Amino acid sequence: MAKRPLRIPPRYEFKYLLPVEMLPGIRAAIAPTCRMDPASASHDNHRYAISSLYLDSPTYSFHRAKKDRAQTRLKLRVRTYPDDADAPVLLEVKRRVGDVIVKGRYRCKGPDWHADIGSAACLRERAGRDFFALMVRSGAAPTMLVRYEREAYESVVDHYARVTFDFNLAFTPTPDWVLDVPPALRRVADDPVSGRTSASFVVLELKFAERFPTWMAALTRRFDLWRRGFSKYCTAVEQHLILDKQFHPGARVATTRTS
Repeated sequence: MAKRPLRIPPRYEFKYLLPVEMLPGIRAAIAPTCRMDPASASHDNHRYAISSLYLDSPTYSFHRAKKDRAQTRLKLRVRTYPDDADAPVLLEVKRRVGDVIVKGRYRCKGPDWHADIGSAACLRERAGRDFFALMVRSGAAPTMLVRYEREAYESVVDHYARVTFDFNLAFTPTPDWVLDVPPALRRVADDPVSGRTSASFVVLELKFAERFPTWMAALTRRFDLWRRGFSKYCTAVEQHLILDKQFHPGARVATTRTS
């Protein structure tokens, strides 16, 4: 398994929703400036699975902050890579201040990862302490499990820049501390209705530190890409509420137990 860093620099993330037919051209366009990420290169189809268990408060304060376009907002999630048997389980606090993303990560100790949340080992590390404090303060609990596949590239000309394509976005509402569920319990979320697009889509993310790289700017012009505000978690919540006809202010998502 490719090693994944715990420390990620403050960065920008620009998102675009694309039809799959555009991908060959974009891959060819970034080839002079990017190489495939080691995690993608280690898989035969160049995609690795990501599972993120999102936490939210009883009133969905994290979801509502996104919908209200709050300048400062955050997400609490537990992330892993389910196709890799020895993948870490990471507690993440993802903060957005304006357009800047700051992410803190704590790597859970031992196989019983849930028991490590709030443990002495967890609280000794800043990222673990931050996650636990925010969870307790907000009353956040497991809410939505989001899974997708990622094809990732990293720049060879910049200090930090990445291009990622996310496919097969699916979600499962759950109140449990689970990081994977059977396929039959997953709902599709990259369909035209979810993305307000004319066909199923792929999520393109351009990630960079400091200034927008010249080659990324050229890429957006060449392919006429328009930036979209898109949250996998918020899309999952909204689709669940619409499907179950429970959309009303302050509603708590009805959940299905998976264990």
